[in-house]
Amino acid sequence: MSDVSPERLRPAESLGLNSRVSRRLLAWAVLFGVIGTLVVSALETWYHYRQRLEAIDRDLGAIAEFVAPPLAQSVWTFDEDHVKTQLQAFSRLPGVSAVTLERPNLPVAQAGSLPADGQAIQRSLPLSQLDNGRRVALGTLNLARDLQEERQQMLGRALALFAGNALVLLLSALGTVAIYQVVVTRRLLGIAAGLRGVTAQQLRDRPALPPPDAPGRRGDELDELAASITTLQSTGRQALLDIDSEHARLRGLMDTIPDLIWLKDLEGRYLACNPGFERFSGVSESVLLGRGDEAFFEPAVAAARQARDQDTLTAGAPQVSEEWLDFADGSYHALFETIRTPMKDPSGRTIGVLGVARDVTQQRSAVEQLREREEVFHAIVSQAADGIALIDPADGSFTEFNDAACSQLGYTRDEFNRLTLHDLQVDLSRDELTAALATMAEAGSRSFEHRHRHKDGTARDVWISNKPVVVHGRTFVTAVWHDITQRNAAEAAIHEERRVRESILESIPGIFYAIDRSGRLTFWNRNFEQVTERSAQELQSMDPRDLLEGHERNQFASAIDWVLKEGQTITEATLVTRSGRRLPYLLTGLRADIAGVPTVVGVGIDISARRQAEQDLKRLNAELEQRVQQNTADLRETHEKLRDTQFAMDSMGIGITWADFETGRFIYANRFASSALGYTVDELLAQSVPDIDPNFPPEGLMQTQDLAVGGC
Repeated sequence: MSDVSPERLRPAESLGLNSRVSRRLLAWAVLFGVIGTLVVSALETWYHYRQRLEAIDRDLGAIAEFVAPPLAQSVWTFDEDHVKTQLQAFSRLPGVSAVTLERPNLPVAQAGSLPADGQAIQRSLPLSQLDNGRRVALGTLNLARDLQEERQQMLGRALALFAGNALVLLLSALGTVAIYQVVVTRRLLGIAAGLRGVTAQQLRDRPALPPPDAPGRRGDELDELAASITTLQSTGRQALLDIDSEHARLRGLMDTIPDLIWLKDLEGRYLACNPGFERFSGVSESVLLGRGDEAFFEPAVAAARQARDQDTLTAGAPQVSEEWLDFADGSYHALFETIRTPMKDPSGRTIGVLGVARDVTQQRSAVEQLREREEVFHAIVSQAADGIALIDPADGSFTEFNDAACSQLGYTRDEFNRLTLHDLQVDLSRDELTAALATMAEAGSRSFEHRHRHKDGTARDVWISNKPVVVHGRTFVTAVWHDITQRNAAEAAIHEERRVRESILESIPGIFYAIDRSGRLTFWNRNFEQVTERSAQELQSMDPRDLLEGHERNQFASAIDWVLKEGQTITEATLVTRSGRRLPYLLTGLRADIAGVPTVVGVGIDISARRQAEQDLKRLNAELEQRVQQNTADLRETHEKLRDTQFAMDSMGIGITWADFETGRFIYANRFASSALGYTVDELLAQSVPDIDPNFPPEGLMQTQDLAVGGC
């Protein structure tokens, strides 16, 4: 086209209309010009129209202010005829199409008419009259102007304006296209002719671009375009050289990688491979190129490799497989992890399959060893009697857990896997547990007693040990818990038993004590502290013989030894209190094995009253001896009574019984009580208080209970 002379161009060619760019330029210029002309014409017309409306509104306002006073006077005097005459006159004024008068409690008065489509502008003015200094509202005067004629004038003006602007635009667009053809198109065709047929090798062979000259006269945009194309060719040359260099580096990298690397086209023919694949196949790359697997491998192996390539192309994504490979020379047999990836060109079209095979024999061996260790650890954890779980503190879910964790609470593994830690709570709310989990994840390990909810709804006591762990960058909380429900129940039973025992000991009217084989007090009741006037701390560290004096200390020690050998004894001793009071006591001793340790337990009864009775008896005997001569018969009889009394005193014992307040049945009795009532111990325990005392009132037991409670 660069050889065609301007004289031979047709008119369309002279204007450049044979150029698609010129036609587009003309079309876009006309399109935007039409749109711009429409917008400008519309805006200009609308602007003039708005100005005209404002002028009409001002005229109506001036007319309304002029006619309002006489009309208000007529309305004030109720001169209806004059009002109608005035309205008719107002409607005939220039610029007024209709007049209406709105008055309170009266019909609207109107003169003139408006179009049905409502295209009018209206101005309203309130009417009022000053009466005795007070302004009275009379109504509203409305003046209206029909805008239909104004709009017709506006439309004609807009069409004329648009036609003139469009003509100017069309002429400008045609001139622009002609100038573009002369100035731009022909020069562009010349530049295009110089670029046709340039090959990549020609760009490589092109000499390097010399440094730019010093700034001088600048050319026009087409000169800049030509210079830019020259620079682009130089840049393309450098890019090709860089690509060649990068290809060489990539080739060197592929040849250096110890993995097996190969590239095939869509037909399964080899396009490239590295030295590692050459050693595997036993042939060089030059022999491989352009040939398929069937040329180098056994049919079964070749078919399998081709099938994997086809699977990769079908999936359209990388495919990973493991296979045992034998090198062609028989020197190596190993497990390889092969990744086949569809190769795509820059447009996204699949052009072949890239294969990379890596020797994973050692890694697989390490994985197998790790798996064996995991199985051992899993077996240990699964068979552990304690519940073990890995908890996500974000939502309280169980990431991992052993069989004991779910079986202790009555769940199967599937049921437990659907639960969270929130579902097991008895004492903590959801917010409290969430805060506790956050604290555990930051505070480190801790152990505490807690309660979990069993599947049947009961609460189970557990001892929990928690510790935060980091797994794959996330913080979890390990929980190991042991069910201590039975232990707590046993401790509670022991505590209750101890409480009952202490209650029994405190209910004994005398003192109670227990002494180990080393002669130390191990426990005692409160009466013992009150009688000896010593605190529990003092009694715990003292020898019980320190409560005695003289030869009774040795007698007491001998009595303890006797009980430990023979099982029981009864003796009397005088206890010395802190204040120095001396109290005679009848002390019993019974051997009992407590927690496997031989211990002497016993009770002591204050026999001061008995000692006083004995002293009184001696005094009475002395008086009787003085009177023996006066009344021998009476003295003998009295003596016999005294002997009987002495025998009774010597045989005196204290009976102890315990009865159930609710039923009245005896739950404990000693031999003194049973003997006093004529029963054996077993027979008395089968009786109740009403059985041995029919006159005992039923409410007496409750009264006795109230007294006992009140006394405590």
